[in-house]
Amino acid sequence: QEVVERIERIFVKNPNVEFTVSTLGTQPQTGNGVVNQGSNYAGVQATLYERGAFLDKIKGILPWHHDEEKLRWIDADVVNADLLKQVGRIPGADVTVQAAGGFSFGAPIQLSFTSDNHDLLVATSQKVRDALASGAVKGVINPQVSSKAGKPELRIFPDRLALADRGVTPQALGGAVRTLYQGDDSTKLRIAGREYDVRVLLDYADRNDPNTLATVPITYNNGAPIYLSQVAKIRQAPGLTKITRRSRAEEILVTADVLPGVEAGTINTQVRTWLDSSKLLPQGVTIRQLGSADSQAREQGGLILAFVAGLLAVYLVLASLYNNWLYPFIIQLAQPQAIVGAILG
Repeated sequence: QEVVERIERIFVKNPNVEFTVSTLGTQPQTGNGVVNQGSNYAGVQATLYERGAFLDKIKGILPWHHDEEKLRWIDADVVNADLLKQVGRIPGADVTVQAAGGFSFGAPIQLSFTSDNHDLLVATSQKVRDALASGAVKGVINPQVSSKAGKPELRIFPDRLALADRGVTPQALGGAVRTLYQGDDSTKLRIAGREYDVRVLLDYADRNDPNTLATVPITYNNGAPIYLSQVAKIRQAPGLTKITRRSRAEEILVTADVLPGVEAGTINTQVRTWLDSSKLLPQGVTIRQLGSADSQAREQGGLILAFVAGLLAVYLVLASLYNNWLYPFIIQLAQPQAIVGAILG
């Protein structure tokens, strides 16, 4: 809350900001399309004054014109850059400044990493994110990763050889663990003619203790207990908040913004060149650029085809007018030189 109040004071001091709206516990949708929620997230939205036009300046000079409406005389990109310089220096806060409104393809930079190896995919995307945050490509700001580390959890990995030696099936192991956490209410208690379900489950204080979980008996063999640690391995690891897939492979998005005034197409080309030369992509991880870069790459072939089709259509029209196949070709071949001569002349 202290960070939000500090950002609000910075926004209010800016003469181009009309008002601000703050939300605690929720972060507005980011460039990767994710709405983050939690006690450590917040959002501050600033609404700017309307952009003044040339006629507004003329009206302001006229003595009989008295318009008290306050206008903004600089572009929103300039205001965005000024606010970014101020709020980006707040210690202990990961601040992202984005311009809202308008149709777009999302964040200017969108990198899709896919792999069948989850750990390798997470490590690679995080390395790329950290490198972009450290200034590997000039003009790139606010790099983010779509995958967030979840709460720590206990994972149980069955040892199939140990299960076979002790005559325990994986289904029996899974059922026993499910009973420990969800409980089993097959027992009933009768009091004064009424029956009550009695649910037996592992104590809440011991659920996150791997040492206690390892000593829990799963089943019995000839009267001897078979403990969980004898047929499975218990590991503690962070859980997954979400898993997205593209073409059946797990996907993690790395998104970033660009500094105001910087061309997104040029930055996307620089990012791709940097990735190809930095050797940050190991075997088993593939990358694809999404957003405006992907749209431009897909539409480039159509633009070339439309240009060639236009030239061919003009050639056929001229051929029908001159009733000759050679003269239209000479005319079209001389057009580039004629344009240069007209401009220089």
